[in-house]
Amino acid sequence: MFGIDLASQRIEDKVKGRLGVAGVVHAAGRWMPVPGEGGHVDLGPRSRRDQEIWPHLEPIEGRISAEQVLSGRGLSNLYKAGCRADGWAPLSSHPADVTARAAGLDDPAAEEVVRLFSTYLGRVAGEAALTYVARGGVFLAGESAKKSSVLRDHDFREAFEDKAPHSSLLRSVPVFVVTHPTVTLAGLAA
Repeated sequence: MFGIDLASQRIEDKVKGRLGVAGVVHAAGRWMPVPGEGGHVDLGPRSRRDQEIWPHLEPIEGRISAEQVLSGRGLSNLYKAGCRADGWAPLSSHPADVTARAAGLDDPAAEEVVRLFSTYLGRVAGEAALTYVARGGVFLAGESAKKSSVLRDHDFREAFEDKAPHSSLLRSVPVFVVTHPTVTLAGLAA
């Protein structure tokens, strides 16, 4: 099993807006966490649209990490970069505003960014699932996961499974959204 925590629950402001990644393995008769820093893996452009947007993302120490695109601030970063790529002025930079504008269908840039966010999350989740061979599933937690429709999103699943030659393995891996309000604290306590 493998989990991604998107913008951790309201533990403290320090961790809000982060992308956490960890695995859980069953060994010696018990479940053991395998912590990691998967939010800091490189995320690169794959499509023509990605190549238009990527130059407008601000690299940190020369690279773009998954967290820069897949956290709360990542949604803002992605929105501003998409607007710049198209020569538009961003209408807002707050993540909640971006998602609201996308849901209201009154901002094409926001609509696109929400789809891209889902695609990039699928890519990163698929990479981690492949790394862990997460046959037990991938669990998405955090505010962004709970508020999104990621499991109904074709872009997420397509990107998740696009891992040739291992696409058939990833087609068999279920993905769940964790809705428990304090899952991070429960995990830490355990």
